[in-house]
Amino acid sequence: MMNILTAFIALVMCSPALYADTVNATVIEVVDVGTLRVEYNGLEERLRLIGITVPAKNESDNYDQGYSGTPGGDAQKAADFVRSLLFPGDKITLEFDIEPRDRENNLLAYVYLNDNSILNYTVLLQGYAVPQVSPPNVKYAGQFDMAYQDARNHSRGLWKNR
Repeated sequence: MMNILTAFIALVMCSPALYADTVNATVIEVVDVGTLRVEYNGLEERLRLIGITVPAKNESDNYDQGYSGTPGGDAQKAADFVRSLLFPGDKITLEFDIEPRDRENNLLAYVYLNDNSILNYTVLLQGYAVPQVSPPNVKYAGQFDMAYQDARNHSRGLWKNR
């Protein structure tokens, strides 16, 4: 519990105002748990949340390989969780890591909400995603893994009743 509290405090203290590599954007749509459409620099962009992914469908309940879910089931619950936090027109702050874009030219960012919490971390802590380490964008990888483990250990989100 203390490790999670320490990680949370570290993330909260990472206010976007402290970083030169933060920019503002406006939410257009929540596509899924790890993807947003945003207006950034006057253009509509697809944005992927760094460090998280939608848990993959798997025939077993071996969560280290994925969870058993369907696009209409658990993935929908995860997307709905993000939609409960972000609405079209919301202003967000983006923090880029080493690589600001992926191979498909999507933006890659940590997304700060109005309360300065990091959406990527919140989604993991509440149990609606699994961590995905994608070097070189690993700034919060350790904290993200701890949040994921805490969600599983406390049966939050998709891990409830599992």
